[in-house]
Amino acid sequence: MREIGSIFEMNSDLFVSNDSYNIEDYIHFNRDNSMYFNSGRTALKYILYSFFDQDEKFLLPSYLCPSVLKPYKELGMKFVFYEIKDDLTINLEDLASKINDNIQGVLLIHYFGFPIDNNDFEKIKKMIQKYKSLKVIEDVTHSMFTQDISIGSEVSDFIFSSIRKWIPIPDGGVVFSNYSLIEKDFESPYNKFSFYNMVSQFIKQNYHYINHDVDKEYYLSLVDRAADYYENSIEISKITDFSREIMEAINYSDILKKRQANFAHLLSNINNLNNNIIKPMFNKLPLGVYPLGFPVWVNKRNELRDYLINHKIYPPIHWKLPEEINQSNEFDLSIKLSNKILTIPCDQRYSIEDMNRIIKVIIEYIKEEGK
Repeated sequence: MREIGSIFEMNSDLFVSNDSYNIEDYIHFNRDNSMYFNSGRTALKYILYSFFDQDEKFLLPSYLCPSVLKPYKELGMKFVFYEIKDDLTINLEDLASKINDNIQGVLLIHYFGFPIDNNDFEKIKKMIQKYKSLKVIEDVTHSMFTQDISIGSEVSDFIFSSIRKWIPIPDGGVVFSNYSLIEKDFESPYNKFSFYNMVSQFIKQNYHYINHDVDKEYYLSLVDRAADYYENSIEISKITDFSREIMEAINYSDILKKRQANFAHLLSNINNLNNNIIKPMFNKLPLGVYPLGFPVWVNKRNELRDYLINHKIYPPIHWKLPEEINQSNEFDLSIKLSNKILTIPCDQRYSIEDMNRIIKVIIEYIKEEGK
């Protein structure tokens, strides 16, 4: 059995492709300017560093990845959180109570490729438009290709994404804006973060498709080394030419169709299991939504995760929350969500047969739990 999940392995076929694709042709929001960086976090840091003062205060969602918080901390910026409910919707009353003249920026996130509810978005837009100096930063890492009026709308001043969540590149993030994006003295993109990720992706491809005797722990150690370098780096780096070359060889139509097909197959089958152990976070796949993964709500999340890992299925957790939220008494719903949610891989690397294997393992787990 091949493994399902974890980092993208490199696809050598991309290097012999004669076709060329422009990722921006598949992104459905219009901005005059774009600039590519080595990660989504670096893209966010560029926005904060270039367009905001250090003493400004930001309003951030209470359900977010700790790496999103890091650029604010590195630049010494102040932030407060607004509440995200355990169904991934925004607590509009809480948001309204915290937007004021002292807030200079608001971060919006569309989770797992699913847009903010349109009715909620219209209310959010009215809140924001009351404050002329307020700027909106939109994190579309999960929803980069989804087509919806709330994604990349005119309300957002800056849009950023981590491209590495979608395709097999060692580095890649992007900023979109109608503001002029000025080139600065960036650090060289050819650093340990990019190098270790690239090597680990090639070794993983070798491990999966050529030689199973390759030391798996070695490529995993390279992933850790890349992460360590990334965590300790405070410099802003552009994307490597290597990653740009791969981006131009990706058939985005194909990968988006595969993600939709895999998600839909998991949804129809898991919805039919009729149990109290696992349920999908989203009960339908609307037209134009391209999912990052298949998030589920699990009563005993860690137990199911361990069971899947024992069957060579590696579901990530989105996310273990920052300490600022975990230590607060204000965001119990976000903490509850963080402790219950699990993301089943359903990206373009996998087939319907792979999805059936995942479903079979989940059914086995449910039966064992029911004994």
